Amino acid sequence: LKVKNGIYVTLKDLYYIIGQLIDISKGGGAFLYIANGEKIKGRFNIDLFSGTDAIYLRNMPFKTISDFRKNNEQPITYGKVRRCGGQFDNLTPIQKSQLDYFIKNYTNK
Repeated sequence: LKVKNGIYVTLKDLYYIIGQLIDISKGGGAFLYIANGEKIKGRFNIDLFSGTDAIYLRNMPFKTISDFRKNNEQPITYGKVRRCGGQFDNLTPIQKSQLDYFIKNYTNK
């Protein structure tokens, strides 16, 4: 499902990147980010948060499935826009409940 504007992702563990969440489902999601180095790969935790609301999902286990350059996005002077897609990996029951709430309230149906 397409995510409403103003929802962001913070990658932790291996990277410290902030991106804009664009798609999400119970199984995973995708986000855009500015790349100035290597592709994102592997497993790590992500946080999902809103720039305007109090929604904040912490330490969601995430496994990278794809990472590629967005050809239709203009390069920015300090990096290129890339799209990273992946799946949620071993969510706890609380995280699954939070994700259900998030999908219900922060996606365009």
